[in-house]
Amino acid sequence: MTTDITIGLEDKKVTELTFHKKVTELTFHTHTHYRTSKQEGFFNKKYWGSRENKFIPKELLLRYKSLYETYKDNTLSDNTKVYSTQLSELPSHKLKNYVEENKLNITYGRKWTEIDSVIIGYNFIKEYYGLNDAKKYLVVPTSYLRKNYKKYLHIEDGNHGKINTDYCLIGMDDYHKMINFDPSSQSLASQFPTVEGYTISPGHGNSKAFKQLDFFKALPNHIESNNLDVIFDETLNNEVTKGTVLDEEMFSSLLNMVNSEDKENLNMVKEIIANSEYEASEPYLAYLINTHPKLRVVNGNDNYKFLLKKLNKYKLTSRFDSPPIDEILSGLMRIEPKFAIQYAKCVTIHINHKLKREVIKEIILN
Repeated sequence: MTTDITIGLEDKKVTELTFHKKVTELTFHTHTHYRTSKQEGFFNKKYWGSRENKFIPKELLLRYKSLYETYKDNTLSDNTKVYSTQLSELPSHKLKNYVEENKLNITYGRKWTEIDSVIIGYNFIKEYYGLNDAKKYLVVPTSYLRKNYKKYLHIEDGNHGKINTDYCLIGMDDYHKMINFDPSSQSLASQFPTVEGYTISPGHGNSKAFKQLDFFKALPNHIESNNLDVIFDETLNNEVTKGTVLDEEMFSSLLNMVNSEDKENLNMVKEIIANSEYEASEPYLAYLINTHPKLRVVNGNDNYKFLLKKLNKYKLTSRFDSPPIDEILSGLMRIEPKFAIQYAKCVTIHINHKLKREVIKEIILN
């Protein structure tokens, strides 16, 4: 998007501005004052304790989606020079194993003009750069909010800190909440432009992604200008991991081992999971990691760490507890309904295991 900002932002381009500058994403809330019972409205920073929100335009996310569709089945070719990039989470030993198993003559480099292909992680990009989470924002100068909506900027009072950026992003959902509370704020949409994309901030678990944001932004241009091939972590990992396929019988065995509370059994389960074929075992793995909190604790096995990251979307609770069986089923069905039959089989096995006898023969889904 290259909409010109004519009010408040002079003639800068919106996408260029938000692409290169720090911004603050604001959310709008209402509550009833506990003393006066008066309804109050206020802004919050989406990312608390951080001064460095940055914006990723939807156009860039679409480019990465296009790269995935084009290269998702691509693998390493013989006699090529490869760059395993900062966006890859494939353990180095797995890459080495893949090269050795396929007897490939592969060299490694980082100079764009000297390499043939790059390795990146699609799941890493999807999780940390909001590949499927873009939304529309109003771009409003902070100075304008301070002048006209100061009464809603409680975050600049007390201990929460001031807004330290020149521009604020207000999601359209929050904008409509604001209109419902204060109809006069409807004029914001006619005064200021919108952008579509995703905001990111350095925080727990995503510091690597934030640190590599400039690389992430520049990579598609390097790929295009140097005519590079793209190889995804997931493709190589599936090729290397020709291991155990989890089915109902294996799932039942692993469930027994996990619930035995024997440390050696737990370590053995992790080893089996780490060496399983992800695509063929996905529904059983997704169910299994939600049955025992210790399965969500990373050990020293790089394969296990890599697989847990792939399974992160299925995590229904913290690593310190496990949800009830009905919540596991409903949660997994919501996340990936295509595995409904396999989930139902897991529930049958799980319930019978808990009761130590066959109470349920089969769950039939409508």
